[in-house]
Amino acid sequence: MKAKTFIAITILAGAIASTILATINIVVIEPYIDRAIEIENQNAAAAGEMINPIEFLNYRLL
Repeated sequence: MKAKTFIAITILAGAIASTILATINIVVIEPYIDRAIEIENQNAAAAGEMINPIEFLNYRLL
């Protein structure tokens, strides 16, 4: 196998794998993270702590 073919296959496989993992993260994992943050905010509010909602909304880079 030529080096260029091997590199192209490797890059394509990496792109496909990263797309699959990103989709799983957004669809499956993110709702759990959002729910955990919501529970954390509720517990902090019940304890009488001041909550900065912007801090919790900016945990993502989006």
